[in-house]
Amino acid sequence: ERLTDLEKDEEDGKDGKKENEEDPEDEEARKLKEKEEEEEKNRLPPNERIKKLRMDVHDNTVRLWERAKKSRDEIVGDKALKSNAQPALNILRLFVDRFVANEIKTLRHDDTRGAEAKLRKFLKQGAEILSVAALADVQATLSTLAMHFNYRLIARSGSPDIKNKCAALLEAVGEVPQLAEQFVQQMEADLADQKDRDRRRKERMAAEQREREARGDFSGDAGSKDTKQEAKQEAKQEPKDQKDQKKEANGGYPETKAPEATKKPDPFADFDFAETKKPQATAAKAAPKSEAVVAKKEDDRGAIQAAVKQKRTSWDAAFDHPYAGALKSNGTGIYCRPCQRWIVTYEYNTEVFCTHVERVHPKPPPGWSV
Repeated sequence: ERLTDLEKDEEDGKDGKKENEEDPEDEEARKLKEKEEEEEKNRLPPNERIKKLRMDVHDNTVRLWERAKKSRDEIVGDKALKSNAQPALNILRLFVDRFVANEIKTLRHDDTRGAEAKLRKFLKQGAEILSVAALADVQATLSTLAMHFNYRLIARSGSPDIKNKCAALLEAVGEVPQLAEQFVQQMEADLADQKDRDRRRKERMAAEQREREARGDFSGDAGSKDTKQEAKQEAKQEPKDQKDQKKEANGGYPETKAPEATKKPDPFADFDFAETKKPQATAAKAAPKSEAVVAKKEDDRGAIQAAVKQKRTSWDAAFDHPYAGALKSNGTGIYCRPCQRWIVTYEYNTEVFCTHVERVHPKPPPGWSV
């Protein structure tokens, strides 16, 4: 029966093509109608045009979703077939291995801040890959993350905070299939209720329009304004009413301004030698410095001094020297590779090691290059 329906559809398609070929007038009429619709769209205001385009995009998206759902039901039927997850898992494994080789292996030991930055970078670059792989096979995705990424990152950082964040990542990836299924179900329910919502919205708008018409407002949708806008318009109309009352009091003539207000400066005032009292200008008083400003300056000065004397709590991430080997996690030593001994430092200070290199190794030892 399915094959028979397909053959009928093909025959109908062929007949439709023949009809289109045989009736060029209908084709011209259709093109003319499309042209008129396009011109009508261009004549619309920009806001209305944008609104109409959004509605068209929404309708096309809903139509596409319904077609995809129908095609899926036709292909799958009553059986829930599972797709091949191996391509998605291969892409995930390739991404994880490449990230570990380029980012994690270059990370210093006990560098918690750097490990946190690498974790954020991993999530930013691989969010889509993780989501698709989790939808395909969540168990394989979790094992790949735990064995090839989380283990190496935690071993490099040695921080319990990074360990907790990696555990939270595994938990979030495990919830991806459930959240995606909930999203799809919610979308299907919304699409199923869309017609009822549109009908209720139209009924509500019609009821509001009838109420406005009953009050004598026939402005349509434009009449539905906020009370604040109506109050502003009434406030603007009040001065006009007052001006109209003043005009009626003056016999319909506009109110004349006071002579002092309309008086212009005399251009020959320089030749008037009569003594006139000039208005004394108010002397500008120097505002005394407030105690808050003085206290703020003292606080800023103290903050600068505290920043200068601030103690480091970790090694500088930008420190990189070919002679430097391991770094003690408590900040009291850097291993010198040419000397093969520890150089004692204090408070994660790298200047002691640089001074040692300048004095002890002014020239590169045999087989070393700086």
